[in-house]
Amino acid sequence: MLFDSSIVRCPVCLQMLSHRNDELSCQSCQRNYPITSGIPLLIDNPLLDTKLDVMDYDDHHSITENSRHTILEMWETVFSENAISAGQVLEIGCGTGQLTAALTALPSIQYLHATDISEQFLHITKTAVGKSQKPVLYYACDANHLPFAANSFDTIVANSVLHHLLDFTDVLKQCVRLLKHGDFAVFFA
Repeated sequence: MLFDSSIVRCPVCLQMLSHRNDELSCQSCQRNYPITSGIPLLIDNPLLDTKLDVMDYDDHHSITENSRHTILEMWETVFSENAISAGQVLEIGCGTGQLTAALTALPSIQYLHATDISEQFLHITKTAVGKSQKPVLYYACDANHLPFAANSFDTIVANSVLHHLLDFTDVLKQCVRLLKHGDFAVFFA
């Protein structure tokens, strides 16, 4: 399974979802969310496209092996200097997996939960990560409506997503809800 059904919630009402075949269903608000290629599409409007889906994101943003290595070094420093014991990590807006691939190299991460609004980017990320020794779980969701149970994560990370958020203050409040007591959310612009 490419996701953890025990922590997934309805993005509209935040109630538990039941898992049947290739679908997650909310008994509370009667919404259904498909699962395609093992990835739940937890978006209220599944027809929502992003401009990023139609461009070569890595080429447009000059992402190279050197930049991927730099990202790894930067995040290793953040984790070590702040004594972050990662455990269960939520990555908001994984894009094409630059940070995701780097995070799988950090020894303190037990499970990495990668999210993005683009199902296409999640498949690219899955390929970029390859057969990681760390379990990486994938969720298509809108970062403005994080569909997870309270107290599910030890650490939340995001790299270059702030400009995609409609209400940064609201997303931070959601992060507080999702984090276990006293843990970290780290955003890089």
